Amino acid sequence: MDPPPQVLAAMAAAINRPGSATYCLHAGTRPLREAVSSWCASRFEVNVDPDREVLLLVGSQEGTAHLPLAVLNPGESGLILDPCYPSHHGGLLLADAEIARLPLLPEQQWRPCFSQLSDSCWDQLRLMVMGFPHNPTAQVGQQAWLEEGMARAQRHDVVFAHDNPYVDLALEGEAPALLRLPEQSVSSRRGRCEYTLDLEQPAAELQAGLARNHRRRIRKAEKHDLETRVGRP
Repeated sequence: MDPPPQVLAAMAAAINRPGSATYCLHAGTRPLREAVSSWCASRFEVNVDPDREVLLLVGSQEGTAHLPLAVLNPGESGLILDPCYPSHHGGLLLADAEIARLPLLPEQQWRPCFSQLSDSCWDQLRLMVMGFPHNPTAQVGQQAWLEEGMARAQRHDVVFAHDNPYVDLALEGEAPALLRLPEQSVSSRRGRCEYTLDLEQPAAELQAGLARNHRRRIRKAEKHDLETRVGRP
């Protein structure tokens, strides 16, 4: 997929502007965060605060790799699908987390069977990372799977992260999205299931990610992001 010509033209025009080679601090990205907020409203009919509910990422891969560092203490448990995208596993390794796996089987059409895990296992989890449409199986997935995952996450006080870089690239059917769930399910004030990752990806070379939902989690992820990039707001 070739990059959109208008994006390339805008980049070419900006490269010669004074200051174009300086650090891009969070405070200087508000126009882009406002555009992200508008996209969420038009795409999912969800209102998000560009200042407190949107965090720009270098692709959703960065988000899934760094999220565990923001929400887990060493030794706490995170759940990933098996197979999964490498950054889902790598992020838990970076956070020194205990890794639980939920197998996806071809005879079950790669559907996650949440009941495979015991209640005691769910109670130990602090983070669950899923990605549908799924890489590497190419299973688009169903909205009902996210609803079931959210219900489990709410019941057991688990942060639910949905890595969704292919939301607009599904060739069959409508791709599921955590942002389509009822607002009260996604933005619980008790800190449950409040983190989603969505990526609008016009081209791999120009991908831009956003993390949206619970404000406390966004602030923690933003703090980590700033410290690992430039060390100041």
